[in-house]
Parts: sequence; structure tokens; C-alpha cells
Amino acid sequence: MLAGAESTCIGALRLIDFGNIRMVHQLDSIDDEAHSIAWHAVAHPLNRSAFPGSFCQDCYKITMIPVTMGNVTFVELYGRFKTEPENVKVRASD
Repeated sequence: MLAGAESTCIGALRLIDFGNIRMVHQLDSIDDEAHSIAWHAVAHPLNRSAFPGSFCQDCYKITMIPVTMGNVTFVELYGRFKTEPENVKVRASD
């Protein structure tokens, strides 16, 4: 969490590190009844990425669905990944 907001406040900024990759995400929704959370990547000075494109248009959602038989939960992860056109290499067909 970056300073200035509670972790469950819509709009809260979260700092996520994956080795050499650092991205800032903003919380879009939290739904206790639907057992889901959604967020998107944002442009931020703390971002650091080894990838060639910008991930500032990425959106993510996790939904947890309890299975009625047994002590099991189904987890669904949705992600939409986009990048700016100048960062995409188009492979020409022969």
C-alpha cells in the first residue's frame, strides 16, 4: 500500500513487486458478497518494468466461488492486457 488510503478504499494505490518488475495498481472495486476484487495498473513514478510496453491499460479481477461440496473454492482470475501501438511490433505476413 502506498500512503494515503486504507487498503479497502476504492482508489487506493498498491505497489506490487515481482523481482525486477514494480507496478502500481489502483483498486477499482471490492465486493464482499460476490467475493471479488478488481484493479488496474496506473502510470506512476515508482513503476519499473523489464517489459518493452507500458502496462497502464491493464485491468484485473479475481473472483472466488465456494464449491458447495467439500471445503473447496474455485478461483477465477481475469486479465485484460493492452499496450500503446508504438510498443507493439507487427509481424508482416509473406
